[in-house]
Amino acid sequence: MHTPIIAILFTIIPVFLLAQQDIEGLKIGDKAPQFVAVDNHAMPIYLNRLLKQGPVVLMFYHGSWSNSSLTQLRNLQDSLRMIYDMGGEVIAITTESMENIIKMSNKMQTKFPIISDKNRMISMKYKIGKDMESSKLEEYKKKGYDIKKMTSDGTAFVSMPATYIIGQDGIIKAAFVSKDYEITPSIHYIIAKLMEEGLKPHKREFENDGG
Repeated sequence: MHTPIIAILFTIIPVFLLAQQDIEGLKIGDKAPQFVAVDNHAMPIYLNRLLKQGPVVLMFYHGSWSNSSLTQLRNLQDSLRMIYDMGGEVIAITTESMENIIKMSNKMQTKFPIISDKNRMISMKYKIGKDMESSKLEEYKKKGYDIKKMTSDGTAFVSMPATYIIGQDGIIKAAFVSKDYEITPSIHYIIAKLMEEGLKPHKREFENDGG
């Protein structure tokens, strides 16, 4: 009588533990999981198609409530022309709601695609998703941020800070994964790793940038 319930529990537990504990992230040399998603400009983003244009800087961040996340986004935007001219591409991913992403993006005037990982699948595939600790939730709440109201699914599930550089062969060439919510790689690190890829420059038009 209880066997079906036990069987279901044993099916659910491994997935639950993955979400809770496995935040090691993928490593250099791993094959980057492919994904298709819609960005903050309502445009479809295919990782495999972007890789045909050049290596991809794939940035995960947990939310716009994080100063370090905003700093990294700003640094990527400030260096975007250089990255594009070097032949690279940029994608940012967060479990924050699309509504919040659009507000932040409009304010910061970011030009690269930002994806709301509302079904958690991309964060899970890259092994950097987890439920934020209750102590951290309270810490942010005291600062005026109710994380569960800001995520796409109304939970405390977030992406830990992680930045990958994926080569055109689909292999991860550089990986920066942090267990600390406020530690992100410098833009100098990202640019240096891109240069190691021997990129082929190609020009990209920027809208309303005055250039």
